[in-house]
Amino acid sequence: MSLNQRQLAQTRLEMAKNFEELNQSSEEIKRDLGFSSLDLKNALEVVPHYNPTNVWKLRDYLEEKIYEQGKTFYPFSVLQTNYYYPYEKNWSSH
Repeated sequence: MSLNQRQLAQTRLEMAKNFEELNQSSEEIKRDLGFSSLDLKNALEVVPHYNPTNVWKLRDYLEEKIYEQGKTFYPFSVLQTNYYYPYEKNWSSH
């Protein structure tokens, strides 16, 4: 995933807003996604050269869980459609 500095900053902001909106414990998110603490931190901060699949996985998880709660998802302006980083969904929907 190749993002410029502006795109990284915007995506970090959008991740943070959606993470806050979800209002779910980090422990539950890590368990649902099979992430370590470092994985969650790196995905939330959209760390350059970090595993882009995990960034997309967290993005999609946040979107799904926020909608499940009937809340408003803050749209991602850069991470809109995932064409290149497939993953197997490993969390349950309610």
